[in-house]
Amino acid sequence: MWTSWHWALIVILCIQVSGYELNYSPEEENPGIWEVQVEYDLSISNTSAKVVPGTSQKVYNRGFQTVFAHRDIHGSNSRLLIDVGDGCPGTTIEEIQDRNDHTATSPSMSSQPSIAIMKRDGRCSRWSEKISTVQSLSQNYGLNIQAAVIYDNRSSEFLPQVKQNTTNKTRPEWYMPLLFQYNISYMNDNDIDLGQTWIAVYFVPKAYGESLLQQLQKTLISHNDTKQQYIQLTFLFSDISFSVDGDAAEEDDRPSSDIWDLLSTKSDVFLIVIAACIVLILGFILFRWYRISRWRRSSNTTENDHLGTVEQGAIPLQPRAEVKCLTHEKLEELCPIQSCEQANPTNTACAICLDDFEPDTNLRVLPCLHGFCVACIDVWLTKKSSLCPICKYDCLPNEEDAHRSPTSSSSVAPDSSPVTPNTLPSQDDQARR
Repeated sequence: MWTSWHWALIVILCIQVSGYELNYSPEEENPGIWEVQVEYDLSISNTSAKVVPGTSQKVYNRGFQTVFAHRDIHGSNSRLLIDVGDGCPGTTIEEIQDRNDHTATSPSMSSQPSIAIMKRDGRCSRWSEKISTVQSLSQNYGLNIQAAVIYDNRSSEFLPQVKQNTTNKTRPEWYMPLLFQYNISYMNDNDIDLGQTWIAVYFVPKAYGESLLQQLQKTLISHNDTKQQYIQLTFLFSDISFSVDGDAAEEDDRPSSDIWDLLSTKSDVFLIVIAACIVLILGFILFRWYRISRWRRSSNTTENDHLGTVEQGAIPLQPRAEVKCLTHEKLEELCPIQSCEQANPTNTACAICLDDFEPDTNLRVLPCLHGFCVACIDVWLTKKSSLCPICKYDCLPNEEDAHRSPTSSSSVAPDSSPVTPNTLPSQDDQARR
């Protein structure tokens, strides 16, 4: 029998297998941004980045919005920032090179995933045109652009920024809803076709977008033949904290193993597993409770009916001392197989398997008028006991009744003859009574 300890153990095992944090609360629609400056020493490697001390911070803003997350929630999404202007059709690789001090196709930039920043409106207004242009440029010139940030062209003084150290796990709470003029859901130029988009897309307020461009220009000025600095952005979808060692090289663009694990969507997958386990457990418990309670109600009803008939002298209780079994021939003679509609038993469910009777269900109705499924009662009467599973009526005739002479039985007056355990009135007789 399953106990509460068994169910508690199952829940604990599900949680241990998943490794999921119960206080994890992803904010996919309003992500945070981890921004940091990284430096590449080309004399050592094109891919090994070193964090510039004092440049790492987390930034939160109510206006940060996810247009299309794509695969970003599936793992690390640290990318180098690249300026593409307005990103409208007609943008050339030469223009992008001029805006990025001719580093857009440099070995360090090309070997790392990048994120394009572009202005809303400009020579075109439709976002689908901007994204299509950036995707084409990335594919044609190997820019390795995997995401895009569109910054607003309108003032955003009502959207203050909150900057935090990366070791701070507290996420700011916004007590005011996002005004409709800043909400991407109400922007008519937001016509991105997700079926034609294979990069992640985000939207940020004007002030933050312009500050990123200013930081980018400062880092580009500091470039030389061997060392190059870039702005690296990572979009955060959870309340996390991590430490960044400014002297340690970022081998694979990951701040730490902790942030990598939390950015991974395996937590979401295991959350579904945990929820499914809990639902299955609760469903099983409720199902068992329902079946047991229904069986008890059915047993109580039939037992009360039996006690009522005993008080009237129709069915006296049988002693438990004599427990015998019936032969198949005697079983067929005593209670042949009938349909539920023909038999009309006093109970509505089989007390052995607890299944409800249907009109076409084949039953055997015992002399005590209790019905059972054929497969259930055949095994019970021929292998276990001749007593009715509900009222304990003995279906096997007594030997003294079987050998009683007709003369002796007829000498007793009909009104004064006692009712034996095996002389039961028929259904029609009970109905007339």
